[in-house]
Amino acid sequence: MRSWFGRPLWEREPPDADAYFGKALRASPSGTRLGRSQALTTYFLFLELRHKVGIHRMTGRVIECRSTR
Repeated sequence: MRSWFGRPLWEREPPDADAYFGKALRASPSGTRLGRSQALTTYFLFLELRHKVGIHRMTGRVIECRSTR
């Protein structure tokens, strides 16, 4: 997703993920889509737990893993 998105993943918004899974992975097997979504969730949980404050200081963005809310 990072190379497709072309920017740091913490700049991603929900519509970006919708476009990625709805367009870029549309023809992929469901297992591939599931694996990518789980990897993305894990990545954002890690960022939220370990680097939320540092990323906020550097970029002004607040990292949240919305799939756990």
